[in-house]
Amino acid sequence: MRFVEDVLVLVTLRLAIIVIVWTIPIYAATARLLLFSATQRFRHESIPTAIRVLQGRGASIDVEFDATEDASLFTDANLAKYDALVFLSTTGEGVGFHPILLRELN
Repeated sequence: MRFVEDVLVLVTLRLAIIVIVWTIPIYAATARLLLFSATQRFRHESIPTAIRVLQGRGASIDVEFDATEDASLFTDANLAKYDALVFLSTTGEGVGFHPILLRELN
Protein backbone atom coordinates (compact mmCIF):
# COMPACT_ATOMS: atom_id res chain seq x y z
CA MET A 1 0.00 0.00 0.00
CA ARG A 2 2.85 2.41 0.78
CA PHE A 3 4.19 1.94 -2.77
CA VAL A 4 0.81 2.94 -4.20
CA GLU A 5 0.74 6.05 -1.99
CA ASP A 6 4.27 7.00 -3.10
CA VAL A 7 3.35 6.58 -6.76
CA LEU A 8 0.20 8.69 -6.31
CA VAL A 9 2.20 11.47 -4.65
CA LEU A 10 4.75 11.51 -7.47
CA VAL A 11 2.06 11.41 -10.19
CA THR A 12 0.20 14.28 -8.51
CA LEU A 13 3.41 16.29 -8.30
CA ARG A 14 4.20 15.65 -11.95
CA LEU A 15 0.75 16.84 -13.01
CA ALA A 16 1.06 19.94 -10.83
CA ILE A 17 4.46 20.75 -12.32
CA ILE A 18 3.14 20.32 -15.86
CA VAL A 19 0.27 22.75 -15.15
CA ILE A 20 2.63 25.26 -13.54
CA VAL A 21 5.09 25.09 -16.43
CA TRP A 22 2.30 25.62 -18.97
CA THR A 23 1.30 28.83 -17.21
CA ILE A 24 4.80 30.35 -17.29
CA PRO A 25 5.34 32.78 -20.16
CA ILE A 26 6.89 31.23 -23.27
CA TYR A 27 9.77 33.72 -23.25
CA ALA A 28 11.12 32.36 -19.96
CA ALA A 29 14.07 30.11 -20.81
CA THR A 30 14.06 28.10 -17.60
CA ALA A 31 11.38 28.27 -14.94
CA ARG A 32 12.44 28.40 -11.29
CA LEU A 33 10.25 26.69 -8.73
CA LEU A 34 10.68 26.63 -4.98
CA LEU A 35 9.78 23.32 -3.32
CA PHE A 36 8.67 23.81 0.29
CA SER A 37 8.43 20.60 2.32
CA ALA A 38 8.29 21.58 6.01
CA THR A 39 6.20 19.28 8.18
CA GLN A 40 4.79 19.05 11.66
CA ARG A 41 3.67 15.74 13.11
CA PHE A 42 3.52 13.22 10.24
CA ARG A 43 6.30 13.30 7.65
CA HIS A 44 5.86 11.26 4.49
CA GLU A 45 8.90 9.18 3.57
CA SER A 46 8.53 10.12 -0.09
CA ILE A 47 9.58 13.76 0.41
CA PRO A 48 13.35 13.26 -0.13
CA THR A 49 12.65 11.02 -3.12
CA ALA A 50 10.26 13.54 -4.66
CA ILE A 51 12.80 16.36 -4.25
CA ARG A 52 15.60 14.26 -5.74
CA VAL A 53 13.46 13.13 -8.71
CA LEU A 54 12.13 16.61 -9.45
CA GLN A 55 15.60 18.17 -9.29
CA GLY A 56 17.04 15.36 -11.40
CA ARG A 57 14.38 15.63 -14.11
CA GLY A 58 14.01 19.40 -14.09
CA ALA A 59 16.39 20.01 -16.97
CA SER A 60 14.29 17.79 -19.24
CA ILE A 61 11.31 20.14 -18.81
CA ASP A 62 13.30 23.40 -18.51
CA VAL A 63 12.59 23.79 -14.79
CA GLU A 64 15.06 24.49 -12.00
CA PHE A 65 13.91 23.29 -8.57
CA ASP A 66 15.20 24.71 -5.30
CA ALA A 67 14.12 22.89 -2.13
CA THR A 68 13.75 24.28 1.37
CA GLU A 69 12.04 23.81 4.71
CA ASP A 70 13.03 27.28 5.87
CA ALA A 71 9.91 29.44 5.96
CA SER A 72 12.00 32.54 6.65
CA LEU A 73 12.86 32.49 2.93
CA PHE A 74 9.30 33.63 2.19
CA THR A 75 10.16 37.27 1.68
CA ASP A 76 9.07 39.40 -1.23
CA ALA A 77 12.68 39.71 -2.42
CA ASN A 78 13.41 35.98 -2.30
CA LEU A 79 10.07 34.82 -3.73
CA ALA A 80 10.49 37.25 -6.63
CA LYS A 81 13.23 34.94 -7.93
CA TYR A 82 10.70 32.14 -8.49
CA ASP A 83 7.98 31.52 -11.02
CA ALA A 84 6.01 29.27 -8.66
CA LEU A 85 5.95 27.85 -5.14
CA VAL A 86 5.18 24.15 -4.65
CA PHE A 87 4.02 22.89 -1.26
CA LEU A 88 5.43 19.36 -1.25
CA SER A 89 3.60 17.09 1.23
CA THR A 90 3.51 19.75 3.94
CA THR A 91 1.61 18.90 7.12
CA GLY A 92 0.47 20.75 10.24
CA GLU A 93 -1.16 24.06 10.98
CA GLY A 94 0.95 26.74 9.37
CA VAL A 95 4.02 24.43 9.34
CA GLY A 96 6.09 27.18 10.89
CA PHE A 97 5.28 29.67 8.14
CA HIS A 98 6.87 33.04 8.27
CA PRO A 99 4.40 35.77 9.38
CA ILE A 100 4.57 37.39 5.93
CA LEU A 101 3.29 34.22 4.26
CA LEU A 102 0.64 33.65 6.91
CA ARG A 103 -0.67 37.16 6.24
CA GLU A 104 -0.96 36.34 2.54
CA LEU A 105 -2.66 32.98 3.19
CA ASN A 106 -5.33 34.45 5.47
